[in-house]
Amino acid sequence: MFVFLFICSLLVPMSMTLLGRRWSKKPPKDIQGISGYRTAMARINQDTWYYAHKYWGKMCFVIGIVLMIAT
Repeated sequence: MFVFLFICSLLVPMSMTLLGRRWSKKPPKDIQGISGYRTAMARINQDTWYYAHKYWGKMCFVIGIVLMIAT
C-alpha cells in the first residue's frame, strides 16, 4: 500500500516536470487549442503565447523537481 501511495504522490510532480520541459522547448502551436497556458495575456498574439509557454515551462520544470525531492 505504501508503494502505491508513493507512486500516486509522484504523479503530479512528474507531470509538471514533463510538461514544463516540453512546453519550454516546444510550446503548443494552436492558441485556441485545448491544452496550454491559457490566460488572456498569453493569448494576445503568437509571440506572447510562445513567451508565456517558455517562461511557464521553465517554472513548472523547477517546481516539479522541487516537489519530487520533497515527496
